[in-house]
Parts: sequence; C-alpha cells; structure tokens
Amino acid sequence: METLRFKLDEEWYDLPDEMKSFGALRDWVNSRLKDEGRVLLGVMSGDATLMLEEIEDRSDWPLGQFDTLNFFSADPGALACRTCGDLIEFMDVLEERGGKVRACIEAENFEAVALHFKGCIEGWNLVFQGLRDLIQVTGLDSSTLEIGNQPLSDVAGKLRGIILKMAEDFTRGDMVSLNTRLIEELAEYIHPLQEVFERVRKKFEEAAV
Repeated sequence: METLRFKLDEEWYDLPDEMKSFGALRDWVNSRLKDEGRVLLGVMSGDATLMLEEIEDRSDWPLGQFDTLNFFSADPGALACRTCGDLIEFMDVLEERGGKVRACIEAENFEAVALHFKGCIEGWNLVFQGLRDLIQVTGLDSSTLEIGNQPLSDVAGKLRGIILKMAEDFTRGDMVSLNTRLIEELAEYIHPLQEVFERVRKKFEEAAV
C-alpha cells in the first residue's frame, strides 16, 4: 500500500508514524502551526474545500478515505484584518439589500420582496459565518467585544432571533411587521457592527507593527 502524503502550505510531508484518522492529522498540523504562530485556514480534499464544520465532523474518518489532503495556514493577524475588511464592506451591501426589501414592500411589489428578502437573509447568514470563522480561527474572545454595552455573542443571538421573526412575518404575509423589523430592529445593528469589525482590525494591525 502506498504511503499517504499530504501538503501543508504547498509543501509535501510524509504521514507521521501510526497516524490513522483525519482528526489526528489535523491535530498534528494545528500543533505544528501553533509553534510557528500560525493558524489553520482551511483544508482541501481533492478539488473540494472542507468547511470548518466538515473538518470537525470528519475527525474520525480513516485517512484512507481521502484521495489527497492539502492544509492551508495563515498569519492570524493578517487573516483577521482581511476578514474584518470584507465584513465592513459587506455590511453596506446588507444595508442596501434591506433598503430594496423596504422599497418593494412600500410599492406592494410582493414578488420582488421575496427575491430581495432571500438575498437579505443569505447576506446575514454570511456575516454570522464570517464572524464565527473570525472568532474560531483567530481565537478572539467575543465576550470582550461589545455593542451598546452588550457582548457581541449576545448581540449575535438577538440578531438571529430577529431574522427568525422576520422569516415568520414573511411566511404569514405580514409585510407591515416585516418592514418594521427591518427599519427598527435589524438596521440599527449595521453601523455598530461595522465599528466593532473596525476595532478588531485596528487591534490586529497595531499588534503587527
């Protein structure tokens, strides 16, 4: 049987002795990266990129189930700065999407409401994913980040609750309530979130100097 090899940042490595599971190899890679002051950014198996959830869910998989494995790492500070920059810009996109939903509601163009509301929800889910990745990959303590004297983790929970209620409003056809939540509940978090991401970016930029 051919010995499995894997890549870490495009450099080939032989599989450490007695290693049989993907989780064991991932832990070995994480330990090596920690010593180098880097963090695991992602893993490719063949042409597919594994998401963070997949990396965790496949911990017990035998290594023989993977055709190839390619691990990518990043400097945590540089990664945090890039992620925050992307999120700051994307919050403007979310504000624009919310505005389109409101305009369609006011015009009673409910077919267009459905289209733009879907984009709005998908956008917020991307923000949640980006925030979660930022915290997991860089080791940020979200409890130290606040919006209006509330920990960011609590705010994220409230935002999810608002979005779930908006989905219920949409399903019931209650456009008045949906519009109210967009204007009075969801929109008020956009600029404060941008400010939080900007603070995080500056923190990592200053640490790199």
